[in-house]
Amino acid sequence: MKGWWGGNPPYHAPTFVLTLYPRAPIEMEGGTVFHFVTGGIEAAMEQARSEAGGKNVKIGGGVSMVRQYPQVGLVDEIYVATEAATHLVRTR
Repeated sequence: MKGWWGGNPPYHAPTFVLTLYPRAPIEMEGGTVFHFVTGGIEAAMEQARSEAGGKNVKIGGGVSMVRQYPQVGLVDEIYVATEAATHLVRTR
């Protein structure tokens, strides 16, 4: 088992992970291969586009990282998925 999803992550495609530390790719069930990129967002996008062979590339992650892609002109369209959150506050 690797990760919270077990051996079969939900991506089912090559996945490029930005990191500070180089490491070998990790192959998982369902066609997911995690590639670890240390060269920044431009290098990650270049590798993802090459692997995609003309198909769309999806970007996911934290707000700070995701915001960098449009700031340097690396995206054509943005789709935003949101989920409502309910917070329960208990008082005595």
